[in-house]
Amino acid sequence: MAPELATPADIGELAAAHARAWRETYPGIVPDDVLANLNPAERAITWRGVLARGGRIRLVRRDGAVVGFGATGPQREPALMPYPGEFYAIYLLRHAQGQGLGRALMAAMAADLLDQGMAAANLWVLEGNAAATAFYTALGGRPVHSRTFTEGAWRGRDTAFAWDDLSRLLAALPGHAASAGDSPHRPG
Repeated sequence: MAPELATPADIGELAAAHARAWRETYPGIVPDDVLANLNPAERAITWRGVLARGGRIRLVRRDGAVVGFGATGPQREPALMPYPGEFYAIYLLRHAQGQGLGRALMAAMAADLLDQGMAAANLWVLEGNAAATAFYTALGGRPVHSRTFTEGAWRGRDTAFAWDDLSRLLAALPGHAASAGDSPHRPG
């Protein structure tokens, strides 16, 4: 099943999946108290804002439930303006990994960015997320920028991986050509 476009009616379920994906993905990377205090209602505000600003959110469902999602839109980081598009997030719940869903999400999101006239894009990977780094590297992403950020009392670091030509990325994904391993997630 192809990733579907999210609507405002999907935001509550998306926000709950987002919090769950962080709790599954980031133990040992993100402090335990940050993970324990993730609030789906706060995540919902973020995702409503993405839709309101014209961003696109893709959902993957299994048995009617959201098991993964990804979001794209215009670049938010001034240092990365050579990349007009951004993959804001891509997450799969643990039980949905290893089934090609990460590649399907990346394909749908790359197509969304291309449809909006954005031929190059980046995404952010939290330091310590080796599986995501390997996935994006296998898809041709390359590190182009790092930053340190603060979220509450937590200070983290992430790296931007970029694609100069999204049509080449799309050609390496499902329905277009052979592709690399499945996505383990990315922060958002």
